[in-house]
Amino acid sequence: MELRHLRYFVAVAEELSFTRAAKRLHTAQPSLSQQIRDLEQEIGCPLLERDRQHVSLTAAGKTFLSEARLTLAQAERSSELARQASRSSPNQIRVGLLPGYEAYFLSRVLPVLSTRLPQVSLFVRSLSSRELLSGLQRATIDVALMRPTPGNDRFVSETVREEPLMAVLPSKHRLSRFKTIKLAQLAQERWIIPYPDASGFNVRQTIDAFLDKHEFTPASIQETDNVLANLILVGSGMGVALLPQYVQELRLSTVSCKPLFESAPTIQLLMAYHGESSSEPLKLFLVVVREIMKIQA
Repeated sequence: MELRHLRYFVAVAEELSFTRAAKRLHTAQPSLSQQIRDLEQEIGCPLLERDRQHVSLTAAGKTFLSEARLTLAQAERSSELARQASRSSPNQIRVGLLPGYEAYFLSRVLPVLSTRLPQVSLFVRSLSSRELLSGLQRATIDVALMRPTPGNDRFVSETVREEPLMAVLPSKHRLSRFKTIKLAQLAQERWIIPYPDASGFNVRQTIDAFLDKHEFTPASIQETDNVLANLILVGSGMGVALLPQYVQELRLSTVSCKPLFESAPTIQLLMAYHGESSSEPLKLFLVVVREIMKIQA
């Protein structure tokens, strides 16, 4: 069985037409039909039911379709890894960070790297956790500083920081003069909270669990798709938020960050990477990050 057999079958299964599939594949229809027959003969069971008007998948065909797609996706990933390896500089490390984390991370790591790894340069991108996961899968980044996200268990990942959530208020808010903020003081405020999707999954999950624990329901909620959007809305006086401690590093004059009076929940920052393909510069980079984040946490 060859990959082309899988591509041909997937095309027919998705188009449910040999004519359309042949056009999509830029091949002759008789040749396509023969390839599918060869595939079915090799597998030992029919994958498609067809007559002159209709094409449909058998039960075996439906199962095989899922596996064929996975195999093709893995083959493409392997090819992309090889292409990336051939293009990337051995002395360049491609780092993905959460939006807004640059101030916290780079200010701590870059001075050490410049001394201990002067030959290594960093290429830094700011992406959501979902996009960072995709970058790891496509091998467009070497290491990601991200939140726990569904799918990150496909890579080597380790916790490099745990930080509490803090109350974030407009800088001129009546509560900004307090040293700590009680949830009860925010009962009538409008809350700015990340969407509960993969991009803000861990932050939203932590916030929801904290509010449920204290039986607290915000008077009103506006949802955003990232931390920076939260900060902009809070700074514009649109509401209050609970955000990870690192947002203090951004030093925005429009917002005030305060510890919570209640025991604040913590949220993890993971360092995720391909363990099997770690270069020597990347291994040294990982060591530096572990040391610095442990010291500075």
